[in-house]
Amino acid sequence: MAEHDLKCWPVPFDATERGEKRFEFRKNDRCYMVGDTLVLRRWDPHSESYTGRWLRRRVTYITRGPEFGCPVGYCVMSLGIDHG
Repeated sequence: MAEHDLKCWPVPFDATERGEKRFEFRKNDRCYMVGDTLVLRRWDPHSESYTGRWLRRRVTYITRGPEFGCPVGYCVMSLGIDHG
């Protein structure tokens, strides 16, 4: 299992933090696997810098393209909360 540091823009970051968004759609350029941890780091596109806020989420399920209309080379990951 791997840990992936990922840039996350404010709107999706805030929705994930509130528990409203429980998935991540990404280019599958890191060979994501169930059990991996995503460290989502809040990125401010205006200042082009990280805000210092971050979340850890565990990947619990993955749909990879071309399954179910997901584009080839991309994936949708279901996220649980990582307590570690």
